[in-house]
Amino acid sequence: MAWVATLIFTFYLGEYNEEIYNFTLAKSHYKYLEGDWNARWSEDPCIEIPKKIQLSNEHISITHVYGKLIYGIGFSESYGKYKLRGKISDSTIVLTYERENDIPNKPPGVVILTLDRSNIDSLHGFWAQNKGDEIVHGITKWIKLK
Repeated sequence: MAWVATLIFTFYLGEYNEEIYNFTLAKSHYKYLEGDWNARWSEDPCIEIPKKIQLSNEHISITHVYGKLIYGIGFSESYGKYKLRGKISDSTIVLTYERENDIPNKPPGVVILTLDRSNIDSLHGFWAQNKGDEIVHGITKWIKLK
């Protein structure tokens, strides 16, 4: 009977190997990302609005990095408080964001940031968000606060 328990436990470990590794065993090389960031967001121009629109400066706090998993919270005047979570690869961070009290007119979105090991206090990349009948997108630049 013990072999059945061992088999089930081994299957469980194999099924969730990456999550277990990221959460418990991995010493993260990305701990330097934890802390407070100033994020500047701008919307890309489109046919209706031919000039780039500066949307906002926001405060983002990366609260935890476990292996290649990353979590944080952000706040903006227009969007309110939102949660960030995602994964880190060798050169990229992919985050999803959504409001804490998921309000229908404030849908979730995604951010893709480039990691630059030569400048660990700066991140830049792209964002996109579904606003019902259209997807808005733009660029973002994050500067780490000291």
